[in-house]
Amino acid sequence: MKNVLRPMNNINIDEKTKEVNIIVNTIFYPNELIVKTGEIFKDLCYVRLGGDPEGCMLISLTPKNENVDNVNIGFEFMNHLLAGIKEIEGF
Repeated sequence: MKNVLRPMNNINIDEKTKEVNIIVNTIFYPNELIVKTGEIFKDLCYVRLGGDPEGCMLISLTPKNENVDNVNIGFEFMNHLLAGIKEIEGF
């Protein structure tokens, strides 16, 4: 299995299965925001949430079709989380 680590060390892409795994610290990103962001991506990917809701959550995204760019989907997920934090914090 070939894994490719991208510049953000919390995003790991398995090139063989096309699965993207993201580790998110719930100190910075509330569980509700992680779940809400997962809902946004459910049309593009199979979304699985795991890990510790009071520590680090593991988000696994597997594209539903080959048109989804699995290399960038993790970054897009993180961008949505950051936008959600900005909205919560009032930036």
